[in-house]
Amino acid sequence: MWPRDGALVSIAMIKAGFPEFTKSFFRLCKDVLWWAGCLLHKYNPDGTLGSSWHPWIDYGQPSLPIQEDETTLIIHALWKYYEATGDLEFVKELYGLLVKKAILFLDGYNYPKDIPVESYDLWEER
Repeated sequence: MWPRDGALVSIAMIKAGFPEFTKSFFRLCKDVLWWAGCLLHKYNPDGTLGSSWHPWIDYGQPSLPIQEDETTLIIHALWKYYEATGDLEFVKELYGLLVKKAILFLDGYNYPKDIPVESYDLWEER
């Protein structure tokens, strides 16, 4: 599971009138969210970390192998779910362990003067 792809499919399902089918995806995202508050590049169906070509070490320095939009799009998709359903109870279920952690990560993942730290983009470039 690539979080970005899952988020985009979820948005399509919500717009098509099938928001209930997205709940298990959002719950999986909550369960696999990395301790720092971001989603990593790819996951296996059982929730274990999938293989990735993003390095943990880049030029001899630690490097977080993420694509920030993968975390951001989950929050956006969940907002689309809420807009379509008004299901506040479901959003509350995910708030502390997914939404809040992800937002805190994204808010703090920057250099001084709020310049975002590099991450991999859609084309797998840093």
